[in-house]
Amino acid sequence: MELKQEIRDGFAQRLDTHALRLDRHRSNWEAGRSWGGTMDWAEKIDAALEAKDREIAELHKRLAEIENKLR
Repeated sequence: MELKQEIRDGFAQRLDTHALRLDRHRSNWEAGRSWGGTMDWAEKIDAALEAKDREIAELHKRLAEIENKLR
C-alpha cells in the first residue's frame, strides 16, 4: 500500500473515532438537559404539594377549634 493511502486511511479512521466520541458527548449532554428539565418540573410539583399540605393542616386546625367551641 502506498504511504499516502495509509496516511489517508489512518486519518479517516481517526476522524471516525472522534466523530463517535462527539456523538457520545452530545447524547450525554442531551440526556442531562432532559433530566434537568424534568427536575424543574418535579420541583414545581413538590412546591405545590407542600402548599396543599399546609392548607390541609390549617383546615384541620380550624376544624378542631370549631369542634372545641361546640363542646
